[in-house]
Amino acid sequence: MKYVKEVARETRDGGEIKVLYIHWDFAKHARAKGPTGKVLSPLEEQVQQSLDRTGIFHAQLNHSDRCSHAGECVIHCTQCGVLRTNCIDCLDRTNVAQYVLGLCALRKQIREVRVR
Repeated sequence: MKYVKEVARETRDGGEIKVLYIHWDFAKHARAKGPTGKVLSPLEEQVQQSLDRTGIFHAQLNHSDRCSHAGECVIHCTQCGVLRTNCIDCLDRTNVAQYVLGLCALRKQIREVRVR
């Protein structure tokens, strides 16, 4: 933990934090909330906030350039970060966090594509 805080402090660039560490205790939430289904809601809220911060990348080829090797892309939105999960004592919890992250990202991507 000390190392992560030092890295986060060293990765500031012009006042902007380049590494953001968010501690989220899955086991603690599971004990407090009961069944796993109730743990997923607060985890989903945290993931959604992180996705809102980093964004997603969405680009589209121009229809007229579909067959062209020099086709140009229209960039609708850009991504300014990545999300990483790690559970120090349980791969299953890491997989659950990745599952929730994937679902939230997929929902965001579907909304973005349908808007266009």
